[in-house]
Amino acid sequence: MNRWTPKTTLIVAGVAVVGLWYLKGRAGEALHAVNPMNQDNVINQGAQSVWDVFTDGEGTIGTDIYDWQQEVNEKYYRYTPLALVDRVKTWWSDE
Repeated sequence: MNRWTPKTTLIVAGVAVVGLWYLKGRAGEALHAVNPMNQDNVINQGAQSVWDVFTDGEGTIGTDIYDWQQEVNEKYYRYTPLALVDRVKTWWSDE
């Protein structure tokens, strides 16, 4: 007959606490390895390695995306309502 005595309960609880404490430390390391804010995370390193193959190691994914967006914004800015407002302001101040 299996009975949970107070002694058995304390032993199981102690083992569980020690196990969870150990896993908490290991989980922290694992979460830090995939943290998107960490520049040395595993996913970033893998993606950057692939990106370096295509770009000969010049720039990072983030900087290249930013540069590409700026080129697109500059190219199509003249067709936006903000560009029209800027042109009206320039025209109005010239006279």
